[in-house]
Amino acid sequence: PASPASRACSSGGGSQASLGSPMSRTGATIAAPGFSASQAALLTGQARVSDIIRARCSAWKPHKSELYTTPAKTRYGMTVFPDTRHITEASMPLSASYLHDGERFKTTTSAASLFATPDARHPQTEDAIRKHAQREYRVERIRERQRELTEKCWAANQAAQEFDQLKIARKALNLLNYERKCKMACA
Repeated sequence: PASPASRACSSGGGSQASLGSPMSRTGATIAAPGFSASQAALLTGQARVSDIIRARCSAWKPHKSELYTTPAKTRYGMTVFPDTRHITEASMPLSASYLHDGERFKTTTSAASLFATPDARHPQTEDAIRKHAQREYRVERIRERQRELTEKCWAANQAAQEFDQLKIARKALNLLNYERKCKMACA
């Protein structure tokens, strides 16, 4: 069946060229839905099994236009897993481990040059800092242990000295008490 727009164009005695004008086709697509017979069969459930499978799988197959418009896939983009957020990719700007090209492609010669500024992110410098920090931690732990042992020895010596002084005082008091009792018994 012809649409009202195409009937209006053909009733005016125009040639076949007027039927193919863009305006007549626009009106036809607005007036009638643009379903083909195969799409209508898919919607009503009367299609072949191969058509259903083709309709479901065609969404994942690349089209020729996509090959020219999509950017090239990175090595992480070639994976079959749909979600790769658990992998850090240093070349993606929003990644936590992102480094700009000046940092990523820094050579050892330029980093270790006499005229280069000190850089804590240089791998050899990071290793040296980590090594020194571990050594400093161990030395500080040894010093802390020596301080604790010194404090314990001092506390033990103080307690022993106080005990000896109290022992001498107790002995003197006992002797004084004995002498007092002897004087009272003799008198």
